[in-house]
Amino acid sequence: DFVGPNLPTQLDGASVTVDGMQAYIYYISPTQINALAPADTAQGPVPVQAAFGGLTSNIVSSTEAAFSPAMFMFGPLGQKYVAAVRNSDSQYIGPTNLYPGLTVPAKAGDIIDLYGTGFGPTDPTTSFGETFSGAPPTTNTVTCSIGGVPATVQFAGLVAPGEYQINLLVPSGLPAGDNLVVLKVGGVTTQTSAYLAVQ
Repeated sequence: DFVGPNLPTQLDGASVTVDGMQAYIYYISPTQINALAPADTAQGPVPVQAAFGGLTSNIVSSTEAAFSPAMFMFGPLGQKYVAAVRNSDSQYIGPTNLYPGLTVPAKAGDIIDLYGTGFGPTDPTTSFGETFSGAPPTTNTVTCSIGGVPATVQFAGLVAPGEYQINLLVPSGLPAGDNLVVLKVGGVTTQTSAYLAVQ
């Protein structure tokens, strides 16, 4: 469905517009469409509409902002745990019962990679609707706390259209168990219910 480096604006006849512009479609099912909003300078409420087979949905309003950071979450256990891997060996990070035999808790000193969306512009800029090479860093500083303790962000940048990677150092002194993870960029924080399992 790609045309050269261009992301598709429809899959099997399903499409979405945001503020009157075609969005880039990632996934469709009978009950869900995942789309990447196009580049737009609008701020505040914008109309969103889906279309399929010549029919259009009702128009709903969504808020468009320069920053809308959110971390991707692992699915099991109520989507409580951030999607994270240990940088050195790509080991999935989470409680041992998240993906039995595949996940382990993080330890102090681990460098882990988190993934998310909405962390804002990069330098150099990239086209929202095309694949690209490299990993341009975010223009604005991304900060992190785990369990209320500041964590050093070593890198924050765009690694695929709409997907950011944040590499951070797990600080010492965290209690064993679930620790709240909060990222912040441009004065806006990520969701308030994202956890990292620590041992």
